[in-house]
Amino acid sequence: MKKEKTHLSLSQFNHEIKSVLQRSMAPSYWVVAEIAELRIQGAGHCYLNLVEKNAGQFLAQMRATIWAYTYRNLSHWFKTHTGSDLCNGMKVLVKLEVQFHEVYGMSANILDLDPNYTLGERARKKQETIQQLKADGIFEDNKMFDLPTVPQRIAIISAQNAAGFGDFREQIKHNAFGYHISGRLFPATMQGTNGAPSIIKALHNIYHREQEFDLVIIIRGGGAQTDLDCFDDYELCATIAQFPLPVITGIGHERDETIADLVAHTKLKTPTAVAEFLLEGFQAYEQNIMNLVEYIAHTSATKITQEKEKLQYLSNRLQVVATQRFRQQERMLDELYRVIPQKAGLKIQKEFLQLEQLSNRLCAQPPRLFEKEHKKLEWLEKNIALLDPKKLLKRGYSFATIEGKLVSENHKPKSGDRMITTTDSMTIKSIVE
Repeated sequence: MKKEKTHLSLSQFNHEIKSVLQRSMAPSYWVVAEIAELRIQGAGHCYLNLVEKNAGQFLAQMRATIWAYTYRNLSHWFKTHTGSDLCNGMKVLVKLEVQFHEVYGMSANILDLDPNYTLGERARKKQETIQQLKADGIFEDNKMFDLPTVPQRIAIISAQNAAGFGDFREQIKHNAFGYHISGRLFPATMQGTNGAPSIIKALHNIYHREQEFDLVIIIRGGGAQTDLDCFDDYELCATIAQFPLPVITGIGHERDETIADLVAHTKLKTPTAVAEFLLEGFQAYEQNIMNLVEYIAHTSATKITQEKEKLQYLSNRLQVVATQRFRQQERMLDELYRVIPQKAGLKIQKEFLQLEQLSNRLCAQPPRLFEKEHKKLEWLEKNIALLDPKKLLKRGYSFATIEGKLVSENHKPKSGDRMITTTDSMTIKSIVE
């Protein structure tokens, strides 16, 4: 006969599982996991989906529960220590107990959690991001810009309906000094998983209109610490650090600072502090201008007084010098009036003597000149008479001409020329052969 197979009822099987788990497992375990999903039911129970990931791949997954009474105590305790509520994407260290019920199956209940682990994990990630930005050589880039003295065109990144943005806008618009600052809002989601991509998109929109703005401010109101986790995102912080305009942050937190604060040109605590900072800059600039105006007015008045005194001194000095010069010239004229007649008389006497001498010389010179010139004329007459051609011809000389020109070295006769020879008593015509 075949031996009958032993079998268990489902309740018996589940009871066996429960017994094995109770014998082999500790009452509870501390487990590290990431909250993939968290929801609160109406009764106040908290239901979580815990996961473990590596490079984006799921390695493990489990559903867990924090019962309402425990959740009220743990959530308050956790927020007191971390400043944040439990939320999706947070890495936590929880104390789990595993229970198995014959009817309801297996369940994991969270009995406790360690806020220090979450704080340490966040700090570790934050430090890694800071070190990466420094290794990339961009951590201090935005601080290299000169902050405009009077920024009047501001690009604002904020949630459109955020209270912080409203406070900033009202304080700028109704400032007591009457300063006008033009601001354009580039709306963005300022928290959660969509926060960093949304702010990066707003920065890119500003970048394409860079010439229209003097600086960028990123503002938001207060909130839970985890709401600020997006401001520790590497891509967002790298974009802020390398942005071509100065960036001012006023993210609205008191206890801690984000990496966005560290890489921005100027960090301030709240949107109101940003508005006050801008207005103080305007006021300092105006005060500086007023000081310069006052200095210029004072310096000008002092200079005018000095120049008036100098002009008065020169006027007095000129009057004294002119009087002295006038008296000096007056004395010189008196001396000239006295000397000129004396010197003029001497000069006239001297010139009169010279004129008299010239007159005597002129009276004595003409007879001698006439006699001398007369002798020259007689001598010339004798020489001219000696050179008279007629006298030369009578002495036996003759001259020959050809065609009316004297025969000479320069005008020699040629064969066939008709030559005329003239003597004292005759004229001879001949033909040259």
